[in-house]
Amino acid sequence: LVERFGEHPRMREALLKRGDLPATVRHALMLRVAQSLGGFVTDGGFLNAARKARVMDETTQTGTVAIARGTTDLGAFIAHLRGNGQLTPALLLRSVLGGDTAFIAAALADLCEMDPARVAGLVASRAEAAMAALLRRAGLPAFLHPVLNAAIRAAAGLPAAERRGDFSLAVIRAAQSACIDIPGEEGVRLMALLRRYEADAARQQSRTLAESLRREVSAERAQFSLLPPDI
Repeated sequence: LVERFGEHPRMREALLKRGDLPATVRHALMLRVAQSLGGFVTDGGFLNAARKARVMDETTQTGTVAIARGTTDLGAFIAHLRGNGQLTPALLLRSVLGGDTAFIAAALADLCEMDPARVAGLVASRAEAAMAALLRRAGLPAFLHPVLNAAIRAAAGLPAAERRGDFSLAVIRAAQSACIDIPGEEGVRLMALLRRYEADAARQQSRTLAESLRREVSAERAQFSLLPPDI
């Protein structure tokens, strides 16, 4: 249905309403929507081709991570992404910057052909040598190893309540510290990407704080509204 009729909004809406929709199908629908929006943005002259590609790539990564968090069969979803060539180093980095290590642990288990429970234990242990060995065995670019290692260790040490956001400032800053020593153009591009993520994380944190203050003010007003009107 997605392949034949995925361009029809009503069909997509009907599929997305299904509670039993597999993560792989939900991801395919997301890609169809992204393609449609990408064409609209380019044809309308809102963004040039290079910036549109960057924005769409980062948006797709964010959506992929969100879908992964909601699936009960993460291994199958990882295999789907790998089979479609979408399990990229950039996606692995993006997944851990929110503080959740489940995605990257499952991905490393798939790439290294190891038991997922064993890899999850190694990630949770935050053992630097073990993580470095996993990243090498997974075939990830060498310049990313220290950044991913630092991000994984910082994410694994976060309290559970701080692991469900889009970004974690603590994890991003740990990745930035490791990025400083990367020479050449790779280090420059990676630091620029982390700076953008840091700005997004700061905005997200500000919105969360503002919403918390709004709820506190509303609660205080509700208390005073119970008093007689002449007070």
